[in-house]
Amino acid sequence: MLKNQPESPNLRFRVLSEILPLNFLISGILFSFTLFLIPLGTLYFGKQLFGSAYSLMPILISSSLFFCFYCLVLGFLIMNTRIPFLKEWKEKLGFHEV
Repeated sequence: MLKNQPESPNLRFRVLSEILPLNFLISGILFSFTLFLIPLGTLYFGKQLFGSAYSLMPILISSSLFFCFYCLVLGFLIMNTRIPFLKEWKEKLGFHEV
């Protein structure tokens, strides 16, 4: 590409998708956001839907634990992904690849 020529957004997206696993990151962020909203929605709409506070506790506990577990797994997968500029971030944070 020439210096003063504007690049197309499609080219920018293709180059960025080669560097970052965008499909993996976007789906992971959307799924974790959905899992984050489940306990909040249960707390907000729970009284109208279920009627009893005792039936809400297993739903809240299981969905909150699943959200925490999924965030740990997603963080582990991102830490083990070979992204070129992520190596510099890992070194700044004290993680060293073997």
